[in-house]
Amino acid sequence: MTRILIIVFLIVFLSPVSEAQVASVAVNSRTMEELCESGKPSHKDLLLVRKPDYGFINGKDYYPYYFRSKRQPVLFADEKCNVTVNLNGKIYDDIAVQYDTFTDEVVFSDTENKFGLGQYMVALNKDNINSFIFYYEDDTLIFINYNISTHPDFNLPGGFYETAYTGEIEYIIRHRSVVRKKDGIDEYFYSPLQYVKSKGGFIKFRTNKQFIAIFDGRQNEMKKIVAKSGINVRHADKSRIIRLLKLYDAVCTGEK
Repeated sequence: MTRILIIVFLIVFLSPVSEAQVASVAVNSRTMEELCESGKPSHKDLLLVRKPDYGFINGKDYYPYYFRSKRQPVLFADEKCNVTVNLNGKIYDDIAVQYDTFTDEVVFSDTENKFGLGQYMVALNKDNINSFIFYYEDDTLIFINYNISTHPDFNLPGGFYETAYTGEIEYIIRHRSVVRKKDGIDEYFYSPLQYVKSKGGFIKFRTNKQFIAIFDGRQNEMKKIVAKSGINVRHADKSRIIRLLKLYDAVCTGEK
């Protein structure tokens, strides 16, 4: 039976702040396992309301469908981070959220029963999320909600993409997981997609050859940069791709 839950957010919990003000958040979705075992319906209508002057945040009830899996689709679930979320133009911090890389959902959690309503998780309405930022100890991940209404020229499927680098060339990452059966259980394997923007839009790359080919008219310069750096794009992490792009920017800047 579908039910509507009205949750009044305490001012100390959801307050608009600047992006520089963040508070430490740690989320443990494993506390929801018992609810999954009980056969709780996968989705129920849920409405989160703080104050009339701040409008509302809506979403649907969410449970960790992956609780039996050894490989889970929650991005960096075991790492602590600070979080800010831009909801309809207002920035909030101290919100316990996770990012599901399989469903492309931002999930709010109240695993500590702060509001006396039991433990629950909510997949927030994607249309209300402009962006969100995860501040880790050694990295910052900025996610933008790319869709046809906000980015009419965007040539990839809509959803959340990390803006990894913006310079002469823009570099974004789709953090995703793919599912495979193993011993009868769905396992979620992290398999991100990387894109660099060219004149024709964002283009996916995996190999050195594909990466170099994106730089239309400047392939020779990028080929030299890749060769000199010794970086193998296929096995390179984000920091190394950014290093290549910064070296490319330095060449372009030197010509101006």
